[in-house]
Amino acid sequence: LRKSDKDTLVLLDELGSGTDPVEGSALAISIIESLKNKGTKLMATTHYQEVKMYAIEQDGVENASCEFDVETLRPTYKLIIGTPGKSNAFAISEKLGISPLIIERAGQLIKRENKQFEDVIEQLDTNRIEMEKARTEAERMRMEYELFRKNAEEDLKRKIAKSEEEIAKTTL
Repeated sequence: LRKSDKDTLVLLDELGSGTDPVEGSALAISIIESLKNKGTKLMATTHYQEVKMYAIEQDGVENASCEFDVETLRPTYKLIIGTPGKSNAFAISEKLGISPLIIERAGQLIKRENKQFEDVIEQLDTNRIEMEKARTEAERMRMEYELFRKNAEEDLKRKIAKSEEEIAKTTL
């Protein structure tokens, strides 16, 4: 880390993990800041909400996540730029057969701020999916319109040509 610069790419997996979450997230942010200040290109993975919040608030730092299909319990390998990943621990636990009472109690133990953050991420993800569907539908409609326009232009050209032929016949 001491010799990194603008020509260096640093990849860090689960930055700050394996220690107290408060200390780990603080250490992760400090490492990110240090590398960023040196101009180093950095990609880091984390589950720490504090690091995700840092990326939201900090210029020059961007969140990204990999889409996860909770139904199949498999990643889709689709990279989503601009949105932090949301925890799927409870949904996965439920799919794996953990007692709903245990999951419900775990939900009660989570701090209110953490729940709100996860709710925001979930809403962002829902909005992103809706926007992708709307974009796909808009693209389908655009292509349909282009085909209609092309056919209408060709039809109009044929009718004009036919009219011109009829006018030419009547003037002779």
